[in-house]
Amino acid sequence: MSNNKKRLCVLQVTPTAPTQKHVELFSNKENCDFYFVTHDALHADALQYCPNTTWTDTRNVLADKVPKNYDYYAFVDYDYILRPLGKLGPLEQILHDLDKFNPAVLTYYPGNGMTTPFAANITYRDSKEYSILPFSHCGLKIVHHSLMDWFFPMLDLFGGGVESCHLFNIQEIPFIKNVICGHKMIYDNGVTDVNAPHNTDGAVSKYIMDLMWDWINPSFKKSKIIDYYARNEQQKKDSLLIKQAFVDLAIQQKFEPATAENNIDYFDIKRISSFFDVSHEWFADKFDK
Repeated sequence: MSNNKKRLCVLQVTPTAPTQKHVELFSNKENCDFYFVTHDALHADALQYCPNTTWTDTRNVLADKVPKNYDYYAFVDYDYILRPLGKLGPLEQILHDLDKFNPAVLTYYPGNGMTTPFAANITYRDSKEYSILPFSHCGLKIVHHSLMDWFFPMLDLFGGGVESCHLFNIQEIPFIKNVICGHKMIYDNGVTDVNAPHNTDGAVSKYIMDLMWDWINPSFKKSKIIDYYARNEQQKKDSLLIKQAFVDLAIQQKFEPATAENNIDYFDIKRISSFFDVSHEWFADKFDK
C-alpha cells in the first residue's frame, strides 16, 4: 500500500444527511475515509444527490463516484448500528480483520432487527471469531478493490430491489471461503423502512427474485448442487434454493475462512468461469472493460 493510498473507505446511502456516528467513526481517519450520497435532499458534502432512485441505483452511484484509491470499499447502510463485542472499536476491528484475511468480501454477524435466524443464534455467534456465512445482508459489504467491477454496477434490470442483493450474494460464490463473516462485531438494524418495496409487498419481491433467478440460472455451472437440494423440478425455479444450499454446505461441511496475500487480484476469470458461464449477458461486459 502506497503512502497516499488508504486501506478503507466507508460508503453510505442516506436520505438527507450522513449518520453522525458513522462520520465520527470513519471520516478523515489515518487509514479510512467516508463518502455518501443522498436521495431525499441536497447536501453540500454528498458525492451526488440522487432523487427518485432505488437503493440499488444509489449503491451504483457510490461505486462509480468514489475515488479509486482504496484497498477496500465498505458499503454500510445509514441505519446500521455497529456494535463491537471485543476490545476494538468498529474501525479498528474492520482494519484488524482486513489485515488478518485480505478477504474478497468482509461482513459481520447480524444482530437486532435483522431478518435472519442467525441473529437469534447467540450460541453459534459466540462459538467462533470468524465464519463463512453465505448470503449475508447486502446492507453491510466490505469489498476488495479488485472485485468492484465484478459486483458493480449491481443489477437494475428487474427494478433494483432485493433481487439485486440476491444476485450480489450469488456472485460471491466463486470466492466463498474468502467471504469472511466476523463475529467480534455485530450490526443492528436501527430503522425499518416500512415503505421499502420488500416490506410493502413481499410476494412481489419474491416473484421478481424468481424472475431474476430464471434469467441468471443458465449461467450457473454448479447445477448439481441445486439438483441435490431440489425436491422436484419446480423447486429448482425457487430463487432461494441456492441460498439454502450454500448456507447448509458452509455450516455442515464447516467451511473455514481462508487467508490471502496482500497483493491478491480476485478478479480471476479462470476462477470465476469455473462457477459461471461468463458469456451470459450479465457477465460479458465485465470482462470487456
